[in-house]
Amino acid sequence: LARDMNDLLPTIISRCRHIRFKPISQTKVEERLILEWNVPHSVAQIAAKSSNGNMEKAMMFANIQDGEAQRDEVQCGEEYHQKNDMSHGKTVSEKSGKTITGTDWVSRRQWLLTQLFSLVRPDKNRALGFLSALAIAEKLSRETQLIPDSLVLIKLCLRDMALIKYDKNHLINSDFLDDLSAVADSLPDNYPLTALQAIHEAETRLQSNASVRLVLEHFFLSLICKG
Repeated sequence: LARDMNDLLPTIISRCRHIRFKPISQTKVEERLILEWNVPHSVAQIAAKSSNGNMEKAMMFANIQDGEAQRDEVQCGEEYHQKNDMSHGKTVSEKSGKTITGTDWVSRRQWLLTQLFSLVRPDKNRALGFLSALAIAEKLSRETQLIPDSLVLIKLCLRDMALIKYDKNHLINSDFLDDLSAVADSLPDNYPLTALQAIHEAETRLQSNASVRLVLEHFFLSLICKG
C-alpha cells in the first residue's frame, strides 16, 4: 500500500496490478454514522465533511471510540449531558457516571473554533490576543498526539472563511455560520489564504521535529499579527 506512486520503486510498480482506493463519498459516510451508530444528523454531517472520505476520521470526529461498545455514549443528544475534560482527553456521561476513554472531538472542535474566532477578531485587544495565542499554543503542545487532527479542524475553518463570501452552500462548519460571516466581513480579503499558508508552514515544521511549543506559538501569534 502506498499513498503515492512515487513512494514505490519502478521495478515494483511494473510488477503490480494497480488498484486505487478512492475516498468514500460524504453522503455514504454520513449515512453510515447515522444508521450504524445513531449519531445525530448535525454531528454526522460535520464529521463526514471534515473527514475527507476517511471513515476512521469521521468516526473519530463523531466520538465513536470503539464501535458499538460505546454507541450510547457518543450520541451527544439530550439524553446524555456530557462533561468534557479536554486536559485528560476523557468524556464522562452524567447519566451513567461512566468514563469513556478517548478525546471528545465534538466538544474539542467547538472549543478550537470558538478560540479561533475569538483570536482573529480584529477588534480584540492586542495584548489579550497575544496572551490568548500563547495559552492556546501551550494547551495544544501538551496534547501532541491530538495536534495533527486539531490543525485539520482549524484549517477547515480557515477554508470556510475564504469560501463564505462566494459560496455559503458548501461550508463545512455550517453551524458556525454567524461567526464565519462576521469574521469574513471584518478581516482583509487575503487573510484566510495567508492564514492557510501559515498553518501549512506550521505543519511542515512539526513534521521536521521542530519545537512543538514554539511552532504553535508562532502560528497562533501570526493569526493576530496578520489580522
